[in-house]
Amino acid sequence: MIAPEIEHFTASARAYCDFMEAAHQYALADRLVMFASLLADLYATALRLPDVARSDREAPAVPDSIPHWAGLGDLTLYWEVSDPYEWEAPVCGSLSDDLRDVYQDLKRGLLILERGDANSLDDAVWEWRSQFVAHWGEHAVDALRALHRAMRREADGQ
Repeated sequence: MIAPEIEHFTASARAYCDFMEAAHQYALADRLVMFASLLADLYATALRLPDVARSDREAPAVPDSIPHWAGLGDLTLYWEVSDPYEWEAPVCGSLSDDLRDVYQDLKRGLLILERGDANSLDDAVWEWRSQFVAHWGEHAVDALRALHRAMRREADGQ
């Protein structure tokens, strides 16, 4: 039996990846809202993923491109600071890149699950959890901040 935390996260990861692959079918305002909602759920559920060991199998490669990826137009670039506890000049971030980086790390875990072997579940959870801490969690947080502002700009017609 799969732990409820893992089931919820897996469903959230699938929903995010499915939306990323179909986002080109939606208006920009709808894409912004959906990405914000999906990222918030992913972040919250990732915090509850268990710490598991992984096997020695190598994770599969994920293609760099996403078919039909529409991007976010003029709302793609934003300003950010990499460490909120250290003074640094802001740097330019890319909302499209943030969303793609999250996608790639989540998709890798889903591809591991598709192997269907005895270690695939633990390997997928290990991949998601370790990359959440090391990589995609940062991109998700940066993207949420930018999405929040982007939704406001879009609503105000800016």
